[in-house]
Amino acid sequence: LPAAQAGQALLEPKRPKSRKRSKQVSHCRVCNKPLTDSKERNRGRCEGCPAPYDEELFERLREWRRHRAEADEVPAYVVFSDATLEALAEVKPSSEKDLLGINGIGETKLERYGADLMSLLTQ
Repeated sequence: LPAAQAGQALLEPKRPKSRKRSKQVSHCRVCNKPLTDSKERNRGRCEGCPAPYDEELFERLREWRRHRAEADEVPAYVVFSDATLEALAEVKPSSEKDLLGINGIGETKLERYGADLMSLLTQ
């Protein structure tokens, strides 16, 4: 009978392992209140809190993104999300290596847009 049970176990489909979600709550960098939705968590601040970034730089980055998206014939969010541009305007990375620390920038986007971003960030 144990051999039959072992054989049956081989025939049963395996259930996918469930991914455990972190129970850690993200907090606003400005007021320290818990962030309630994904948009707030991506930005790291509550919707009502003032922007902790250079708004002029953010607008320059948005304008660059618009032109780049038109040139590449893709929607602007494919280039970078607003949250990524906000993080760039807040942190103001000083090297291409530092750009990799920004949420939304990986090796591919660094290779594709890194030089343009560094030029904008050092103006």
